[in-house]
Amino acid sequence: MHKVYTTLLLVLGLLAIQLYAQTTTTTTAISLPRNETLYAGGAMWYTPTNWNPLAQLWASGAAYGVFGYVYWPLFFWDPYQGLLLPALGKWYGWQFSSYSASVPIQISVSGGSATITVNATSVQVYTTQINLANVPTVSWPSYMYIGNIKGGSPQFIGITTRGNVTITVVNITAVVGSTSTKTVTVSASNPVFFNVTVVYPTQLQVSNEYTLLAYYAPGDVFKITPVPRTGLPVFTAPFNVTASKFIVMNLTGVTQTTLPVTLSFDRAFLVVTLWPGEYWQDGQPITSKDVAFSFYYELQHPELGNSWIWGPEQYGGNLISVLPYNTTTAIFVFNGTPNMDNWLGTQLRYYPILPQHIWYNVSSPLTWTNPNPVGSGPYKAFYLGQTEVVFVKWDNWWGWKVFGLNPAYPPKYLVQLYVTSNALVPTMIQQHMLDWNSFFVPNIQTFTKYGMYTYLPNPPYFLQYPAVYLMIANNTYPWNICAVRRAVAMVINATPLSRVAEFGYELPCKDPLCITGTIFENSWAPYINWTAVQQYGWSYNPQEAAQILQSLGFYKGSDGYWHTPNGTVLSLTIAVPYGWTDWMQMAQMLADQLSAFGIKAEMAAPQFSAWWTNVQQGTFSAVIIWSWTGFTPFPYFEEVMYPTGANGAPTPLGQAAWGNYERFYKSGIYDIFLKIMATPITDYQTLQRYYTKLIKTYFECAPVIPLVSGAYWYAFDTTYWTGWPNASNPAPVFVPAWSPPDDILVVLHLKPASLAVSTVTTTYSTTVTTTYSTTVISGTTTTVPVTVTTSVPVTSVVTSVATTTVSAVPSWVWGVVGLLIVVIIVVAVLALRRR
Repeated sequence: MHKVYTTLLLVLGLLAIQLYAQTTTTTTAISLPRNETLYAGGAMWYTPTNWNPLAQLWASGAAYGVFGYVYWPLFFWDPYQGLLLPALGKWYGWQFSSYSASVPIQISVSGGSATITVNATSVQVYTTQINLANVPTVSWPSYMYIGNIKGGSPQFIGITTRGNVTITVVNITAVVGSTSTKTVTVSASNPVFFNVTVVYPTQLQVSNEYTLLAYYAPGDVFKITPVPRTGLPVFTAPFNVTASKFIVMNLTGVTQTTLPVTLSFDRAFLVVTLWPGEYWQDGQPITSKDVAFSFYYELQHPELGNSWIWGPEQYGGNLISVLPYNTTTAIFVFNGTPNMDNWLGTQLRYYPILPQHIWYNVSSPLTWTNPNPVGSGPYKAFYLGQTEVVFVKWDNWWGWKVFGLNPAYPPKYLVQLYVTSNALVPTMIQQHMLDWNSFFVPNIQTFTKYGMYTYLPNPPYFLQYPAVYLMIANNTYPWNICAVRRAVAMVINATPLSRVAEFGYELPCKDPLCITGTIFENSWAPYINWTAVQQYGWSYNPQEAAQILQSLGFYKGSDGYWHTPNGTVLSLTIAVPYGWTDWMQMAQMLADQLSAFGIKAEMAAPQFSAWWTNVQQGTFSAVIIWSWTGFTPFPYFEEVMYPTGANGAPTPLGQAAWGNYERFYKSGIYDIFLKIMATPITDYQTLQRYYTKLIKTYFECAPVIPLVSGAYWYAFDTTYWTGWPNASNPAPVFVPAWSPPDDILVVLHLKPASLAVSTVTTTYSTTVTTTYSTTVISGTTTTVPVTVTTSVPVTSVVTSVATTTVSAVPSWVWGVVGLLIVVIIVVAVLALRRR
């Protein structure tokens, strides 16, 4: 009997320990007053390791929200109206101008010497060794140099060699309108390198013809008013526009000649003005020098992935200089027309302005941990943990006064949580441990009883974007055949994907591009030829898909799968990040549909970091992935069709690409993109003609396959904070907690619910196992064992509201634990008595 008691004691003790381990885990927690704290989740799918806003943009490990909460861009973006909103920048305007100048050079050779006469304000001469293969040798400006001279293609006259030569350099500066003449004498035995710089004095008249800007109403950042262009400021200032031309000339045999030098060039000017009186969190003023430094810093550090904006002209990267004209005005100068969609949608709103006095000496911007962040936004860095990052409100922020905001209203503490799986979220909602929810949650409409609401009160409950894709790697046979990928597009039935995997939150595409019904439907409409979309697009048609494969020599084997002409089974592995439970189910359903058609398919769910690395390097079979969006449809097509490698080719496999992850390529596509980038975004007719060419190729080759429109995951708990944006209280920006930098406006609009609270700190971990039901193409329903088992510590703050205590662990669990402990004590007493 003693052995029985002992065994029972051991079993019950282990059971109690295991149950307790599943309900609470000891981790480092930070205690915060619940009624002053906002908890956000759905953005950070990795352990935070640093406060670097540049690392957040281009690498992993940065505290999510450091860009947006702590560091601000020049502008925010209103995607609904296609407008920029003031941030550090108050106003911007464009000017596009063409210039022409003639600087004839008279050359007279006699007795081994050459006399050079030119209308110029200065001429400098020196002799040097130069490799003609590297001409022009004028380097791009460093971030310490403020200039706007850009070298063009050199002209060679009487020069056949491209190697090292001794050369006479003649630097000529000519000011248009000046009558000054200079004469110099040089040796005629050496080739002469004429470096001609023309200075064109002009008067900038920056109007608002291309300005898309709205202002906040003071005190309410959700109430914005598009300002009529006639009511916006006009910037005027004297300005010297410069351009250079390089000519290398052999003087052998020359006696008397005039070298005609004509420079015709286009310039674009982007003028940005800052709010007066802005200052950094250490009290230093924010000036246009910080703006110039931030963009030159990208040039100095190509590893940031944004140095392309400096040139050459390919991809619209034709920035020449950024000039701090005065304390609050920066002038960006471009050689020709830049990619306006990129500048409005990315550079002005998705790159943090850095304090020059701190970042000046940072030599490794991607690896620097930025231990003491000094930003410009309304929150400061406060705490960096394993499962959360905490920001604290900056009471002395310059923006409270500028935007007319009450600093007492927004949360004092802002916490971004690291949660490893969607499956953990329902418990967090029930315990009011998640105020700002950007996770996928099944049956979200049933959580209103816990004070959790969505943007839309009725299905689909979430705003939509275009689109969620199936992306198949285009680089291996037979998936490098356009027709094969188009056939796959006709096999997929998106209706059950939407209804089952996404609970109807992400809708089946209403057009083949999946734009209709999304928030970009109206702003993108002028660029889209909808007749072409319907003409070239596809629809669900497995019979036609089979005919396409048969026409290519594919056949169905006795195993039920399609085989290539060489006998290889047509197969795919569809990878999605682990913990993204809706995508995990969607991938499984896609695998079932494709397998039922005869394409051997399976689902894989690696950790997010591994998945993302494979996506960037192109080392995947197929993935589900989101689309890009912008002021125009340009980013939508850029993500999946633009050649991201050198010379208009895709990035090689194994190297990280910034887009076109599937490595799509077709001759001529690169040139279409270049034409789009050189066209102002308001030239709708020309742009629609170019986009129609992209659309035709898109549907012929299916670089990706739109599945459903994407949902902007966003739900909010009104227990502690009110003023959340919704259909009745619309916000001018993206509202999910994973949409920096604009989502800070959501926070600035909140007000406390004024509940009496007390603070208790606790931790918990949750184990959830879920089995999904999958509808396959045949229409039958099959239970697919997609199991999600998670036991991860999530540190949080538990609050008692009024007299009701909200616990992180259900009360019945503690009852069971208590009962087990009582049983253990009783058994132990009996065992001792027996002894």
